[in-house]
Amino acid sequence: FDGRAGTYAQDNLRFAEDNIDRARTIIVRDVALKHRRTRANHQVWPDVSKHLSGKELPTLEKLVLHLNTYNIQVQEPTIDLFSQPPMVAPHLRHLSFVDTFTPWSPSDSLTFLELIQSESTAHKHTILPRHILDLLKSSPNLRTLRLLGWIPDMASLLPENRYQAVELPLLSELWLASSLHPCLALWTHLSLPSDVDVHIQLNAPGYTIDGFPFPLQTTPRNEMDQYMSLLDAIGPHFRSSTELSEPRCISGLSISELPEEGSIRICLCARDPESEDYDLTGPFADGFGLRVDIQYYNWVSNIETFLRALRSSLHQFDLTNVDTLELMPTYGTEEWRDVLGQLTHVHTLSIENLPHHLYLLQALGRGKENDPIQPLLFPHLHTLWVTTFDWNGSPVAEREVARARFIDMLEYRKARGVPLKHLHIDEHVVDPDRRGEGCSGALV
Repeated sequence: FDGRAGTYAQDNLRFAEDNIDRARTIIVRDVALKHRRTRANHQVWPDVSKHLSGKELPTLEKLVLHLNTYNIQVQEPTIDLFSQPPMVAPHLRHLSFVDTFTPWSPSDSLTFLELIQSESTAHKHTILPRHILDLLKSSPNLRTLRLLGWIPDMASLLPENRYQAVELPLLSELWLASSLHPCLALWTHLSLPSDVDVHIQLNAPGYTIDGFPFPLQTTPRNEMDQYMSLLDAIGPHFRSSTELSEPRCISGLSISELPEEGSIRICLCARDPESEDYDLTGPFADGFGLRVDIQYYNWVSNIETFLRALRSSLHQFDLTNVDTLELMPTYGTEEWRDVLGQLTHVHTLSIENLPHHLYLLQALGRGKENDPIQPLLFPHLHTLWVTTFDWNGSPVAEREVARARFIDMLEYRKARGVPLKHLHIDEHVVDPDRRGEGCSGALV
């Protein structure tokens, strides 16, 4: 049943209500629309969740209720949805609620659970920690868990009480979206397998709790400590996944600043020929799957915060076996050699716009002028992947320096016996009137 089109037949609605206990699959996607004559906001089936409450649904396997109410002006609901009689669906496997909720009886068959509450909905439901934890305890065989905006602020579980954590031994995918403290606290209440894939969005637009996000612009250092505490908590869980003998060993690291979103994204990847993570780019676009995907919104973009995120990732996740690295910072630094030196197995490096990485080119080559000869950064590097080679966005002097450093880096690594074998350029932008000034001619 799809009410988003704005057209429906009352007979069809009554038929669905009368026969709902015979359904194997129920999908309701409804949205508050303006009535064509009265222009009043309404929903086609606003009480569908109440209609399911207490029902015996012996054949139901899949239930999807997406009730977006962002156009409706309503008072806070007086009914506690969590106190309603649960629907009884012993064969329920797939459950997805958006801006609504109906309790269900415990089910060992449930493998997919998605609970989404957006900031734009008119119906704000009070969520208590016991609500979420009880739901998870009643679904021990979950494979996929998605909690977006449904995470209440709760107290973290102390290490000595971890035996009280909710065990989800079969979980393969965990998706969380909320503010920092709720996500961090919920993590301490979960006992998960070492091969679970984790996706977390902090302070993402639409899924935060009142009082968040933190005003990073005012106290960046203090808030940065809190942001990095999530990596401190999650990192140890994946340390066993860095062993080369692991079937999904972490072998890729990507850290990208996204200024247009005001965010930074940290991804840990494993080789997976069957992966369908279509949002991965560069060398990760083919044959890699996400193991950890953490995106911080409301991010202060500068080289200090980028290096802090990079250092925390390297320290907490023990990524010594990473062989594919993607760096997308907004700024450069002379500290690249010191920060990246522990990644000795890197053979593929991906960067966004080579002319903007003067310091990185320097670190990949001979280093600073008059410096003593040092061990090569990334001694096994054979592939450089450049998403954009744009000479037009740089001043002439900077363009000349970048070209010289790039050629010098190639020649220096060749002289040291570690020549670059593959150069992949997704997009090469050159002023047609200045074709001879780019690197293309020199490379040929």
